Parts: sequence; C-alpha cells; structure tokens
Amino acid sequence: MNKLRKPDSPNLSPVKPGAVVSGTVKFIDHGTNIMEMQAYSAREQLWATRALKAEALLAAHQDHHRELRSVTYSQDLKHSRELEKLMLQHQEKHAYLERLVTILAAVIVALVVVIIYLATHHTRHASKVQRHWLAGLPSHFTIPILSPFTSVVEQETSVFGARTIAIITVVLGALAYMIFRHWFNSSRGRGT
Repeated sequence: MNKLRKPDSPNLSPVKPGAVVSGTVKFIDHGTNIMEMQAYSAREQLWATRALKAEALLAAHQDHHRELRSVTYSQDLKHSRELEKLMLQHQEKHAYLERLVTILAAVIVALVVVIIYLATHHTRHASKVQRHWLAGLPSHFTIPILSPFTSVVEQETSVFGARTIAIITVVLGALAYMIFRHWFNSSRGRGT
C-alpha cells in the first residue's frame, strides 16, 4: 500500500491548480516494501489526496463487508441451530405419536381377538352342551301379530363362519394400517 504524504518542507504552500512547484517526484525506499512518494506540484498533490480518499473509502468498504460477513455467518449459525432444535422436537413428537398409534392398533387387535374368541367359544359351547334353562324352551315360537298360524324357526346359522369373519377383520385391519402409514409418510414427505 502506498503511503502518500505531503512533503515536510515549509516552502510548499497550497498553490493554484496547474502551477508547477517542481517537475520531479521523489521515491523514498526505507528498505521495506513500503514506498513513499512525495508530490511536488499542486496537480500531484491533488491526485495524491484523491488516492488517499479512495484508499480510505476502500478500507472502510472492506471493513464494512467483513463485519457484514461475520454478522451474516453468526445469524446463519443461529438459524441452523434453531432448525436443528425444531427438527429434534419434531422427531421426538413423531416418535411419540408413532408409539401411540402402535399401542392403539395393538389394543384394537386385542379387542377384535377377544370378541372373536368370545363369539366362537359361545357358539361352540352352546351348540355342544345346552344349558339347563334353555333345554325346556321350544326351538320355534309364534308371532301373534303376523298371523296366529305363522311360526318363526330360530336358527343360529350364518352365511359366513366365525373363521371367515376373523380373517376378513384381520386383513381389513392390516390394510387400514398400511393405508394409514402410506398416507402419513407421503404427507410427511411433502411437508419437508
């Protein structure tokens, strides 16, 4: 960087522009890489002043950009930390909800299994051994509202058996779970 300064001689006072005080420029080297230049004319002094102003503005501009970069870097660092913290909280909530859904699905499956067991156990037990108070009842009865001669025969038969109903329930439950997982993963992929 060049250091331009006014000469120390007292006989160089400000003069009109264009007036020549001396026709030479003197370079001084003090053994370092810094060279000093002494201007002898008013035009050289004017350009030296402009160069000093330009260097000062350039230094101020560089300092400003350096400060701006440091502030931007610190803000970006703070923003990335906040994003990491939010992502961690989101993942924790997601894991909690996933566990809750798994537990609820297990409870639903357990209830379905209990209902199927009770339904099949009751039909097997009732068909093999009739209870003592059911033994005296007739297997058909008359509904007097329809007609006095019409009788309804009560039979406990179904088009679908208990095993078929159990298999359909389990398949539908698994299908519903897979559809829910697919919907949940696709909505999560669109959100990020």
